[in-house]
Amino acid sequence: MLQTSRGPFQCRVLDLSADGAKLSSVAVLTIGQAVTLVISGKGTLRGAVVREANGVLEVSFAAAPAAPLVPA
Repeated sequence: MLQTSRGPFQCRVLDLSADGAKLSSVAVLTIGQAVTLVISGKGTLRGAVVREANGVLEVSFAAAPAAPLVPA
């Protein structure tokens, strides 16, 4: 689940690292938009959109002011 200021969106994680994630989603978000990736049973990661094209979002956790993994 991807939480945004426009509400939650379903997403599929295509790639995940300590620095960011590549997500497949119907959400159309703007570069720099703050998001929170919620991984069921794992926790949440705060970040910002750094790229968006053709239904694929790239999120940088380093782009967020505070990006720790928060236990669910």
